[in-house]
Amino acid sequence: MPVSPWFPYCTGVCVCVCVNTPARCRKRRRLEIQRTVPIYYAYMPRRDGLAHLVTITRSYNGKVYETHLLRRSYRKGGKVKNVTVGNISHLPRPIIAMVRKALRGEVLLPLDQAFEVVAGGSRLHGHIRAVMTAIDPLGLPSLIASRPIRQRSLVVAMVATRILEPQSKLATTRWWHDTTLPELLSVEDADEDDIYEAMDCV
Repeated sequence: MPVSPWFPYCTGVCVCVCVNTPARCRKRRRLEIQRTVPIYYAYMPRRDGLAHLVTITRSYNGKVYETHLLRRSYRKGGKVKNVTVGNISHLPRPIIAMVRKALRGEVLLPLDQAFEVVAGGSRLHGHIRAVMTAIDPLGLPSLIASRPIRQRSLVVAMVATRILEPQSKLATTRWWHDTTLPELLSVEDADEDDIYEAMDCV
């Protein structure tokens, strides 16, 4: 059926469709559209409802298919109804997930804005954990001392430091405080004198 030429003025409220006698468009009340058929209004939901994403899953021939539909809710006759705004099933899954989060009200930021890098706010850990994970299965601590004592922990810390950052004893203890190594071995308060004492014990 032909659509009224004033249809653009009725967006979101009415659809003016030509049928049999002259009539007026809802949004252009002062203008009469001369036709051989009247205009009637097929009411559509207003675009002021909240949009949401609906995922429909169906199986066919052993395969599972998902359809992702953007829908908007509206109330008509005391009942809540839905109208499909669009189909975004063709988009990649990460984009669909972003759309779902955005419609839920979550704020999406670029990675460079999502995290704040604070100078001196974090200590080195990754390579420390890697070395300690390699040392433990070798049984190195038990080779140094049969029971867990402070001196044994200090020697293990020195061995790890020699692997990662070889330097003097004074520089070693200073470097420790920029890493998580002292916490892993419970030697947070150690200084260079403690290192020399541990070496004497060994």
